[in-house]
Amino acid sequence: MEYIFNSSAAMIYDFLRIILEKYNALDFSEALDEYGITKDPVINHAKQKLWDNSINITPGLAIFFKKDKGHNSFIAYIYDKKLPEFASISALVDDFMAMSNSAILQNLLVFYDDNRNDTGFYKTLLSDKAVFYNYILSMESLNGKQRLEFIGLHCNRSSIMEPLCLLLKQTEKKVKKVYSDNNEQIRTFERLMKSKIKNNPGEILSILSHISNSSIPNDETNRITLSYSFLNEILIYTIGKTNPTVLLGIHYDKYLKATKHDDTNISNENFLKAFSDSNRLEIIRMLNGKEMFVGEITKNCKLAFSTTSYHIDILINAGVLLRRISNRRVYYKLNVDYLTQKLDLIRRSILSNTF
Repeated sequence: MEYIFNSSAAMIYDFLRIILEKYNALDFSEALDEYGITKDPVINHAKQKLWDNSINITPGLAIFFKKDKGHNSFIAYIYDKKLPEFASISALVDDFMAMSNSAILQNLLVFYDDNRNDTGFYKTLLSDKAVFYNYILSMESLNGKQRLEFIGLHCNRSSIMEPLCLLLKQTEKKVKKVYSDNNEQIRTFERLMKSKIKNNPGEILSILSHISNSSIPNDETNRITLSYSFLNEILIYTIGKTNPTVLLGIHYDKYLKATKHDDTNISNENFLKAFSDSNRLEIIRMLNGKEMFVGEITKNCKLAFSTTSYHIDILINAGVLLRRISNRRVYYKLNVDYLTQKLDLIRRSILSNTF
């Protein structure tokens, strides 16, 4: 396995996410709280400051954000899948600025109109002012401010790029400063990972497998690019399959320690305690053959969130449940292999009078 370090990959992703999502889908606050990991106030402050400073100075942004699609923005629609192509933030910005105003407006129409994906239709729409206005007024996915912006941009297409370029340029400057100010922390991460790769390459593969829910490495993987994000807590993203780029947040190691549970030292008493409460038995029955996140478990058990978490912790500590994070949710399932082994061991101990 070949490993490559690319310090700019995470910086580009952080830059894009500031514009795309205001970090709403990448905060991991719930997961950090659940695992008892203290959130880094420096990161939260930096993210909020970057967002506030970028959004407040940028006029006419309502049209570039679409809340009903997970807070993804228009720029996400264009660039999310193209992200690995860029070597720097500047390259991404330059590529965006090379688009024509008409192309941007047409992409905006496609982005907001869930009922159509007809390029010819939108070209015709843009050529007729009256038809365009009536169509924009009929689009239920737009709010009043966004309708006005669409109509205004249609009248003056040369002004489309101004707010976007201002947002991109200002955010680029601020993200670069954050990474420059924390360069030593980033270099320390690279030195640590290089040392692990040299001394115990299997450990790195284990880390990547655990944190990506076994999606990497796979049979097709022969090269992995690693990058370190100062502005995110755990896992940011894995891009690509054959030669993935893996972006790790600064608390990925704390998360690993919190989620990797050692089943070897669980006593029979602690294991059996997991089955001594009717609520815990209900949770076990509920997870038989399927995986659920904590909100679903809480709702189905009709318990308070804190009570559900208490019972789940006991089941986790007994080795009965496994958990994983996907996006911002923590999912739980039965640790079937361990349950089978442990119950068989207890059965044999009872039969042999060694229990």
